[in-house]
Amino acid sequence: MITRYDLLTEYCSQRNQELADALLGRKALFLDTRAWVHLRRAVSGDATQIAWLPVLHLLRELVAAGRIFCPTTMTTISEVVSQADAATRLATAELLDELSLGVGFCAPDEQLLDEVDSEMRRRVDGYEPQRVIWTKGCMTFMRPSLLELDVSLPEGLPAFERAFDEVWNTPVSRLIEATGHLPGIDVSEAIERLNAGNWAHVDEISRFDRLLGVECRAVAELAANVTHPRVRRHVVRQLIASGIPEIVAESPDERVEKAAIVAWLVEALQTDEGRRRLPALYTHAALHAQIRWMRNQRLRDNDLPDHHQVAQAIAHCDALLVDRPTRNTLRAAQIRLDQLYGVNVLVTPVELSDYLTAIASDN
Repeated sequence: MITRYDLLTEYCSQRNQELADALLGRKALFLDTRAWVHLRRAVSGDATQIAWLPVLHLLRELVAAGRIFCPTTMTTISEVVSQADAATRLATAELLDELSLGVGFCAPDEQLLDEVDSEMRRRVDGYEPQRVIWTKGCMTFMRPSLLELDVSLPEGLPAFERAFDEVWNTPVSRLIEATGHLPGIDVSEAIERLNAGNWAHVDEISRFDRLLGVECRAVAELAANVTHPRVRRHVVRQLIASGIPEIVAESPDERVEKAAIVAWLVEALQTDEGRRRLPALYTHAALHAQIRWMRNQRLRDNDLPDHHQVAQAIAHCDALLVDRPTRNTLRAAQIRLDQLYGVNVLVTPVELSDYLTAIASDN
């Protein structure tokens, strides 16, 4: 039975697919928050940002020419909102609108659901549906509220579409201006707990493949808990196909169903093919495993938000601009995420300028 939520979600997915079609031919370039700050300061004429001026010129030129776009993430927008000065917030937000074309990644929980849902359908039906990657920046925050609107279908669909269009067409700069300053979330205590936990188990780590397996199971368990209500119908069908009697498979036993999701995800994460199908899941697992493997390496306060963004972007962007420690982790010999996902990982404005120049020269 198709529910009201399913119908509204399908409408959102159709609009996201129309956006994806409009972006065909453009390369996606992820910029971390550090880069956005440098570029905003270059726009303002800050003499200390002279190295970023060629980058700014090339970015604007290539966006205008239909060659690239620089999608935002929920983390980027949240970090801009945390900037205390109103003029600085607005200037950064306007640059986001210009270079991103108003486009951002779907929220992390949506991307997680999309990956798991696609994997379950692949198992059940033998095909993978079209992935939903891009949305409008404001929609990243407002989609849950839209889906909760009290509208009766089908007669209420025009009202939903009007509300949807209002959010869809709202620039990120207007959202940030209306929101005002919101302090950033302090993750230092969480980081300390993770570091302490990693250090407490350091003597148990003897083989990287075992460590990676532990992390893959951890992300699979998290994914099963988050996505179970939305993918349950696929799980039940797969359980029946595997030989479990229908009356048993359709009984509402969350433990059995979640255990099945975990088992199937862990199985997929054992191969490069499966890892490419589940990039957000695998990237989280691989990055955490690599941090734990480097016995003396500790998570930094900005690692959690950075890793969240990289996990969202790595399989869907042609290039990432990140800080050097993050690149070193991505390129670690045990995981080589840059090679797995075929992405250019850049650090300096010179590297970014060279990358953009190559695109501009490729006619």
